[in-house]
Amino acid sequence: MDVYDTWGSLIYSETGDVLRGWDGTIKGVNAENGNYHCKVSAETFYGSIIRAEETFVLIK
Repeated sequence: MDVYDTWGSLIYSETGDVLRGWDGTIKGVNAENGNYHCKVSAETFYGSIIRAEETFVLIK
């Protein structure tokens, strides 16, 4: 899973079988309200690859 800011800079990345998720911080500081983009890629039990991309708004 990768999270990008409004300008396309990677601000969070995580890999593995179980994802914790983004906690809304950038380098330990609360992220600003605004638009962010998330990309997720996963493999199903049957070996299929699933990819999803979504834009979301962070509001504190």
